[in-house]
Amino acid sequence: MLGWHGSAATAGSENFVPHGLVTTLGLEYSYRLAEDPKQKEDATTAFWENYLNKILLRNEWNIYVNSQTHHSGEQTSSDITLSYFEPGGRKIIFTIIESKRVTLPKGIVDLEDQLHRYFAEVFIVNKEANFMYGGTAFGGKIRLWKAGRNGSYIDVWSLWDGYDKEIEHYYDAGDDAQGNEIQVWFEQIIGNRPSLSIDGSEMVLPSITPEGRLKWNEEQGRYYQQEPTGEIVWTPEIRVRYNE
Repeated sequence: MLGWHGSAATAGSENFVPHGLVTTLGLEYSYRLAEDPKQKEDATTAFWENYLNKILLRNEWNIYVNSQTHHSGEQTSSDITLSYFEPGGRKIIFTIIESKRVTLPKGIVDLEDQLHRYFAEVFIVNKEANFMYGGTAFGGKIRLWKAGRNGSYIDVWSLWDGYDKEIEHYYDAGDDAQGNEIQVWFEQIIGNRPSLSIDGSEMVLPSITPEGRLKWNEEQGRYYQQEPTGEIVWTPEIRVRYNE
């Protein structure tokens, strides 16, 4: 759905028509950049940051949007994180979002696997954490996830549709019906975020230290780290679950 009456070249604010989550002229510009195949993934990141700051969180005083938050490896970082502060100043990261350019040069599988690996990184450091959320986005389209600790596993669910790695399961922020679904699910994430005072989950990202750096083992399909004692500690195995 286009947000303009007439051509984009001559469009002004008087010609803009809100559509989906694209409710301001600035978001329209950002959305179109994210959907432009010539743009890199930072255009995707910027659009979702703009939506989160200007629309979803405009009335939230204690939720913060940060980009390029580092994980355990020097080259590993989340494109977007959502966090808040508990009384006493403890930072709780409850959502991580990974983004790619709209052309998805490495495909959906690579994008979703990357997010699921980040879940594993976070849970190995946050040993008392029980659950958190995530998103995978390309251009103006997104899919939202929940990850939860289940014994020796990390269970990962897609918040809508059954699980398979298909583009059809991504909702478009520029579509009225799909944009509303995205908004509803994000509101549920905000309203049901983990709390230190409820379940003991202090969600922080791993620090970049030689002894704490996680390494990926392709054969096991899991991260591990070597403790100062020499002990090898594995992340829980990731198990992607089908919706009932």
